[in-house]
Amino acid sequence: MKKKRIVQKTYRLPNATKLQTESGLFQYYRGDFFMIFVTQPVLDETHEKLKRKYVEEDLRVSFLFKNTVFLFEMLFNREALTDYEELRDTNNLNELLPYCSFEVERNIKSFFRPVTEGRLADRFLYARVVDLILQLVLEVTEVKTKPAISKAAAEIAEKARYIILEDLSVYDTIEGIASKIGISKKELQHAFKKRFGLTMGKFSKEERMKHAHYLLETTDQILLSIAMAAGYNDTGNFSIAFKNHFGYSPGSVQKRMK
Repeated sequence: MKKKRIVQKTYRLPNATKLQTESGLFQYYRGDFFMIFVTQPVLDETHEKLKRKYVEEDLRVSFLFKNTVFLFEMLFNREALTDYEELRDTNNLNELLPYCSFEVERNIKSFFRPVTEGRLADRFLYARVVDLILQLVLEVTEVKTKPAISKAAAEIAEKARYIILEDLSVYDTIEGIASKIGISKKELQHAFKKRFGLTMGKFSKEERMKHAHYLLETTDQILLSIAMAAGYNDTGNFSIAFKNHFGYSPGSVQKRMK
């Protein structure tokens, strides 16, 4: 049987300067107080090399997001963030957020909506930047109000997170993950909740749903393949879980992308 071809979506930034390199498409956009860099596909060395060539001196605060399709980095002028007390502690905003939520990911993907080039696209991007800043402020505030966590507990939680994300098509029980790390189930659950602000079960489900949503948006895989990639053995249970999580069906995402 002929293997079904997987078509990846290309994320293009409105009004950006686009450079086609051997490694893929590189895009950058300069605003009054920020720059956006997008690399496709995700190749860190290529991204850093090209970014250094075009980045402006006054942009010292960074926020980085990446998945298997693109790497998105935004650099800010520090003065532009002075009104946001929650973002003043570091030049690397990722240090303030141990976990990139679906809301942040959805905000970043909104930058790539098709918009007519020109002044409208500029205004569109500025609005997206403000939305992203406000979302980061909300999430950093939530992180800062959580109880402090020890380095040992943080490392335990990070190990568990890595095991969950290593293969989202496989469900590991909490007991199984605790056994792999070499600690008790109770200790693991406590460390994970303190580190990421949600239970392991909720984290695992959110990541599986995010992964499924990403596959629906960027590939032409059949629904069963996507369900299995997210750890579900049939499309019925997967569709119910997906709709409960997002409020719309996986089929509606496929129709929209077509």
